[in-house]
Amino acid sequence: MLRTAVRVARLETLAAWAIGPPVAPTGPEPDPWAEVLALVPAEFRAALAAKLGGPYDADVEALASWTSAPLAPWARPAAPGFRVPAALVAWVMDPPHRYWAGHHCGACGLAVPVGLDDPIRPFPACPACGGATSYAAYGRPDPEDHSCGWRPG
Repeated sequence: MLRTAVRVARLETLAAWAIGPPVAPTGPEPDPWAEVLALVPAEFRAALAAKLGGPYDADVEALASWTSAPLAPWARPAAPGFRVPAALVAWVMDPPHRYWAGHHCGACGLAVPVGLDDPIRPFPACPACGGATSYAAYGRPDPEDHSCGWRPG
């Protein structure tokens, strides 16, 4: 019995040493939507923050999906001062139907919605740069459009 207690004590000592002391929080938690709110024109920020912080429903789910990936993974970071076009933000905040799917611009990577009924494509071209939009552009840019800096390997 004593051997077991000694072993447990050693294991506890090793675990405490490996884990280290607990780290105290350094300040308030960062706003999870701060990055996307910085991309939205100022006149929409308060309304968008309120909607994202409001009660869960289907509209908020679609909106949260759009705000979690406003740019495709391959896209360059947004340039300082870049704002998502107001027409796109207005549509996303008040879509004509409850559910919508997204796709991206093959040139700049901006997320652009696709409707499930008329109009199926409220933005046939990217409202930010005029590039072609497609479902595939989320995972890879348009290989013919080199304005994003991407080059095929």
